[in-house]
Amino acid sequence: MALPILPIPPYPNVPPYPGVPLLARVSQAQSLFVRPVLLAADAVNLVRSFLPSTAADAVNLVRSFLPSTWGLYDESGAPLLIGDNVAAVDFKRDARMADYPIEKGGFSSYNKVQTPYDARATFTIGGSAAARSGFIAILDKLILGLTIVSLVTSDITYPSANVVHYDYRRTSKNGVTLLTIDVWIMEVRLTAGTAFTDAQTTDAASTPSPQAPSGASPTSAGTVQAAPLSAPQAAAVPASNVPMAPGVG
Repeated sequence: MALPILPIPPYPNVPPYPGVPLLARVSQAQSLFVRPVLLAADAVNLVRSFLPSTAADAVNLVRSFLPSTWGLYDESGAPLLIGDNVAAVDFKRDARMADYPIEKGGFSSYNKVQTPYDARATFTIGGSAAARSGFIAILDKLILGLTIVSLVTSDITYPSANVVHYDYRRTSKNGVTLLTIDVWIMEVRLTAGTAFTDAQTTDAASTPSPQAPSGASPTSAGTVQAAPLSAPQAAAVPASNVPMAPGVG
């Protein structure tokens, strides 16, 4: 963000104490007019310094005035797990590099694959028994379901993850009404599925889809009547020595 340009005051705001050199000062009558002008200019510069130049700056400006609430949120931004406090956040991202052997027992790397990230958040929640039971009930639904969550912190948001583990502990040292819950999430990489269409649904007169093993449905073009052979056709057919059965001709 660029620093605002401050105007140079025409008259210095220095009290006439002993040792201060003679300076041009505003009269009492002029001060009633100059001070509001200077205050208005300062107000304009202050507002300009907070105006965002891009959409990202606008989002950061709004977040700077909002309290930072750590926790797990769903895809729409609604909070799912917000404890009394987030005691710790651990994050881990790995990459695996495959290799193959070459001559003289050496190895050469040829592929590098990033594995899904793994994050862990430690929540503390106290209060009433209903609040603690409700928190654990939400965790049970998340670990049994396929809800996509995001871990939001004040510095960065880790999106597209699913809850894979949780455990909690209660000690007499921290108070029997205080639960310390560790929640583990793992990244979920969503991929697009392949959709197939049936050709019969788009064009009834066309051939059936290759997915149908029965092939084309039979059609009837009408009854075919027998007709006697013409002279050229009869001459082209060789005579048969097989005797004709009675009733065949």
